Amino acid sequence: MSTLAPALPRRTPLTSFAGTWHLTRFMLRRDRVRLTVWTVSLLALYAYFVTALGTVYPTAEDRQGRADLMQQPASVFLGGPNYGLDDYTIGAMFANEMTLWMIGLLGVMNMFEVVRNTRAEEESGRAELVRSGAVGRHAAVAASLLTVVITNVIFALLGSALLISAGDLAAADTFALSTSIAVSGLVFAAVALVTSQLTTHGRGATGLALAVLGVAVLVRGIGDLQAKPGENGTWLSWLSPIAWTQQMRAYVDLRWWPLALSVVAVLVLLAVGAFLASKRDFDGALLTGGSGRAEATGMLSSPIAMAWRQQRTALFWWFLGTFVMFGATGTYLGEGVEDMVSDMAAANPEAAKMFGDDPLTGFLAIMILYAALAAAGYAIATTLRAKTEETE
Repeated sequence: MSTLAPALPRRTPLTSFAGTWHLTRFMLRRDRVRLTVWTVSLLALYAYFVTALGTVYPTAEDRQGRADLMQQPASVFLGGPNYGLDDYTIGAMFANEMTLWMIGLLGVMNMFEVVRNTRAEEESGRAELVRSGAVGRHAAVAASLLTVVITNVIFALLGSALLISAGDLAAADTFALSTSIAVSGLVFAAVALVTSQLTTHGRGATGLALAVLGVAVLVRGIGDLQAKPGENGTWLSWLSPIAWTQQMRAYVDLRWWPLALSVVAVLVLLAVGAFLASKRDFDGALLTGGSGRAEATGMLSSPIAMAWRQQRTALFWWFLGTFVMFGATGTYLGEGVEDMVSDMAAANPEAAKMFGDDPLTGFLAIMILYAALAAAGYAIATTLRAKTEETE
């Protein structure tokens, strides 16, 4: 008499997002130092800028002198559409002069994090090991997005609290501005998700995402420069997600509806990213390069040549970005700049201390300092690439 083997328990089919929360906890734990350093640094910049503005420009007269400077083309390009120049409060100064930089820095953090946890994991082979377990197809992508969402929410809440306490700013405008900056940062996180479907390498995905950020900065700047006197931006400005935050008019005439544009952009980009992900194989890409040469050229016969080959693309884009930024800054140095800086130093004792005995030389020294910091940033990134390859 034969016996039947016991029936095996039926296995529940995996959903596309199975294991998302486990991966989110893992990413937060693995990147806790990285995310903490980024967040604390940005919050410190928040507090420093507001405190410095209150110290250097304590009176309304002092702030109006800076408002005149903000009408220069370079200030419009590097700042924004400049709302509230007639009554230049600390809040209006922060919204005009820091929104672009905070969105850019937060966007870079988000792009790095998304690419690190998606495309770079596939490139290294670790994602294949993870996918061999009870993990859904889209779990890693969802977890990477949840990681940056959690980080951005924490940044928005702590940033709002810092601005309100350090700068004594209006709570509603502060919360609206910080929230919009965080959502704008998520727009570029979604951009990185899309670029991660296009290339086979993490560096390529990051480079494409950074290029999109650069285009957004240029479009917004050129659009605002084309505005006529009395206007705050043009239709071209509205093509950039950076402008949507600036057009909320925080601390001047707050309006919430531009925030909806950022939310819609995030949802659309996520849908595009999901669609593209469904069109490629695991560890594949939609943009594939040629097979290349069978043998290396003579130019790759030395370590220096290999380093140049690896770094040339990053060097080009870094140079282009710094050239555009400092080229715009150089427009300050037109006719009458010496009188403008001297008048600012004469009217503001704190500005006089900052510029020194020769205001124009002091102004140039500050610009050169920023250029040196940009060059140092590239040097650090280049050195860390060697460390990454050694670790791998």
